[in-house]
Amino acid sequence: MAQSLSLYRRLRRRVRRLPAGTQAYYVEWMRQHFIAHRDEPEERAAMMRERALSDALWIEKKFAAVSDADVVRLGRSLREPADPEDKGRAASGGLARFPSTSHW
Repeated sequence: MAQSLSLYRRLRRRVRRLPAGTQAYYVEWMRQHFIAHRDEPEERAAMMRERALSDALWIEKKFAAVSDADVVRLGRSLREPADPEDKGRAASGGLARFPSTSHW
């Protein structure tokens, strides 16, 4: 358990290096996963800690060349439709609308 808490603190410090627009997402994702897996056996927890470190390195490399302004622009471009006639997707948060399936 102590190793997992140490890793959690270490990863929280690493999240501060990411662009500001992404930090909240990764902090919340990490917190939820640490809580969900706190009762894992030690062998599995050791494997998960190794995987968490490799994933953290991958995420840092992913954002190494991306600035905060790029993240904001990317977020806007995902919300705004590229095609002016595709306004239905923008109104629904970027997802296509499907008929209700309440009859199931």
